[in-house]
Amino acid sequence: MYVMIKKKLFLVAVLFTMIPNSYAQVVRLPQEAKQQKYHEYSLDDRGFWLAVEGSAASSVIMNHHNFQRATVSVACGYRLSEFLRFGVGLGGNCYINGNKSVRGNNNMFTMPVFFDMRGNIVSQDVREIVPYWSVEVGANLGDGFFLSPTLGMRIGEPRKAFLIGLSYTIGEIDTTIPHVFPSYIHQVGLKIGYEF
Repeated sequence: MYVMIKKKLFLVAVLFTMIPNSYAQVVRLPQEAKQQKYHEYSLDDRGFWLAVEGSAASSVIMNHHNFQRATVSVACGYRLSEFLRFGVGLGGNCYINGNKSVRGNNNMFTMPVFFDMRGNIVSQDVREIVPYWSVEVGANLGDGFFLSPTLGMRIGEPRKAFLIGLSYTIGEIDTTIPHVFPSYIHQVGLKIGYEF
């Protein structure tokens, strides 16, 4: 009989311990999300940009001696989107072939200082090669005002790409024979560079 009472007391004790647990509410604490934090990729389109470019160009003068130049320039600025970037640039021109007959022995070197605007024509998000445009407006220290638009191709990633383009430049130039050579010279050139 003592064993029977002991079993009944044990069952009552178990029931009393289970009743509060059955009425208790389960409290769930907030858990950290298993996904990575949200990243706004459109913000990557904005920020600083830098381009290093070199070009070779030739003047386009009918019925007269043409001359060539080589240019190296660095431009940097702010990127609003992949379709519009603006900045400033500085470079160096070296007039090579035919400079003596057009410009004399002096002024073989000039220094362009310019405002630069550029952008992609189509988005480079899913393409490795896209067309781009650029316009440089400034002054050649040693000559005068110039304007140089370029159309070309960007090859690479949106923030790191090789550039190859065809440029046209009209610019004021200091000539030794102004009645033979006009003060504004038209030049066509090939431009190669890298932008990031």
